[in-house]
Amino acid sequence: KAQKVRSEELKGNYDFVTARAVAKAKTFHHWVKHLIKRTKSFEGGGIYYLKGGDVMEEMKELKLPYKIWELSDIYSEEFFDTKKLVRF
Repeated sequence: KAQKVRSEELKGNYDFVTARAVAKAKTFHHWVKHLIKRTKSFEGGGIYYLKGGDVMEEMKELKLPYKIWELSDIYSEEFFDTKKLVRF
């Protein structure tokens, strides 16, 4: 079940949290980490974060496993030229 809601309004645990980049990844992770179900593997849950620009410095600072998809590889619209989907 998907919900469009601010993280501070949520209670419980979720498989995934998604967001457009509203803050640095480390800050956002701090806001929502208590909402993610605990699993032993990276495949079990996490955060999907839409982010523009260079995200590598933020990922180094976060110090968590991550995967990045370049959205320009999927979409041809100019808007996506610098956008990435980051999972951590």
